[in-house]
Amino acid sequence: MKRQFLLGLAVLVGFYSSALAQDKLPGVAKSISADRIAADIKYLSSDELEGRGVGTDGLDKAADHIVAEFKKMGLETKVFGDSPFQVFKLPRRTLHGPLSSNYLKFTTSEGTNTLAIGRDYNTQAIGGTATFDGEVVFVGYGVTAPNLGYDSYANVNVKGKAVLVLQGLPHGVAAFAEAKNQDHRSASKKVANALNHGATAIIFVSNNAEIERQLRSVRGRLLRSLDSLAQAHTEFRAIGEATPEQLAKYLETVKRFTSRIDTYTKQIESASDNDKPLAFNGSGRNSNYRTISVFSAKRSAVEPLVKGDLGSLTEAEDRINDQKKPQSLLLSGVSAAGQTNVIYDEVEVKNVVGVLEGKGPNANETIIVGAHYDHVGLGSYGSLGPWTAEVHNGADDNASGTATMLEIARQIAAKGPQNRRIVFIAFTAEELGMIGSKYYCDHPRFELKNTVAMINLDMIGRVRNDKVLLYGTGTATEFDEIANRLNKKYKFDMEKHPSGSGPSDHSSFYGRKIPIFWFFSDFHNDYHRPADDFEGIMVPGMQRITGMTVDIVTEIDKNPKRPTYVEMKQ
Repeated sequence: MKRQFLLGLAVLVGFYSSALAQDKLPGVAKSISADRIAADIKYLSSDELEGRGVGTDGLDKAADHIVAEFKKMGLETKVFGDSPFQVFKLPRRTLHGPLSSNYLKFTTSEGTNTLAIGRDYNTQAIGGTATFDGEVVFVGYGVTAPNLGYDSYANVNVKGKAVLVLQGLPHGVAAFAEAKNQDHRSASKKVANALNHGATAIIFVSNNAEIERQLRSVRGRLLRSLDSLAQAHTEFRAIGEATPEQLAKYLETVKRFTSRIDTYTKQIESASDNDKPLAFNGSGRNSNYRTISVFSAKRSAVEPLVKGDLGSLTEAEDRINDQKKPQSLLLSGVSAAGQTNVIYDEVEVKNVVGVLEGKGPNANETIIVGAHYDHVGLGSYGSLGPWTAEVHNGADDNASGTATMLEIARQIAAKGPQNRRIVFIAFTAEELGMIGSKYYCDHPRFELKNTVAMINLDMIGRVRNDKVLLYGTGTATEFDEIANRLNKKYKFDMEKHPSGSGPSDHSSFYGRKIPIFWFFSDFHNDYHRPADDFEGIMVPGMQRITGMTVDIVTEIDKNPKRPTYVEMKQ
């Protein structure tokens, strides 16, 4: 592990070396600063910002940082009255209702067993306040993925029934091991899937393989933190007589990694008891699913329900993994009844907007450059490490896009007013379902009919082997040619996608008939996990994307005709 850490450090040094030698980066102007981009990402993905979860002080600090940078560039920030903030309300958190109003009981041929809350099961914050009473269907991992040929609900009817769902993903289907398919692991997606199929309740239960996978992940993070702490000690000793600033920096580093080591150690110790329900916030801290009851139950509490049909949960897991297909079925002679009580508290959230007004005959038309600045906090909605309760720093997702947007804004603002208005937006609540961009499109500051294009930057911090994915090349008749021509300068191994839809904020605009581009450096194994830290960021690729985006904005802006929207068949 020590060797791995040093290797990673060497690679990181290599990245910065190439970043400093900007003349070696294809097409990148010397004014595009690696240091500024890195500084923005370091701050936005620091533990201080708490993973930029909705409703946290950390997200507000990120918003304040973005505004401060907008002001330094000379952008107009009095956009909504005297404020750069487009404010609206969202559920901040979910609170547990009275324990007496939550219950879960199972009935089999042997009688009725009422489970004890806190010991046998817990209500989950990701669900809603609801009551149910009906049959129970085992649906394995609860995944519907037609593109992968896998559907846990294909041969069962769950309408009006409770579904029993294993956490994690099947281990026998290779595609589920790929980072781009890991979102099927999330509890929120499984709840949405159950609800879409008509289920009235979902009961999560841990699976053996998932527990071991999580333990391996936590052990790995513990070892990396120990290595980093040792490295900090070594570097500090090498200084000799330290200045007060060096001492303060060293002590802060020790504090940070000591805290992480303590957290990981407790998680490993806690995991020694594998048969326990998730805590109330264990599947996520917020809910978009207020009409379905969601529980987490101990394996031992569920085993009596499946023994007649499946033998045991372990045998069912093994068959699913070995046969590479679901083993879903209605559990014979089994019913469940229960009630959940979840209380919602609201919080104000905000998009952050800076404006460079245009001049000339097209000054009333708008080009938007955007990136979302929120992430998943301590492992709430969208986390792929639902057993962890630690900061998900989201360096790539999406401190990378936010930092790049800021550098693009600096480059364009330095040129002065353009032919069209250029609007820079940091969107909130993208991780909750692109809520910030949808809100802007429903309440636009500048008319959408005069918005000629939107460029989205989301997860662009890990450009490997020059590969970049560019979506939206078919959303305007001019866009494919622009992308091809400009890429001769930047020399990306570009994977073009004509579609204007996708899981990020550009979709909100394309749905309003606005042509889009979305830069994306692809998924990776740290996606929506605590390991998405600054150390994994590759700044030179972001410098190149900065340059190409500035050129795209310039190309669109200098053409007197607006881009010609094309409706793509998805």
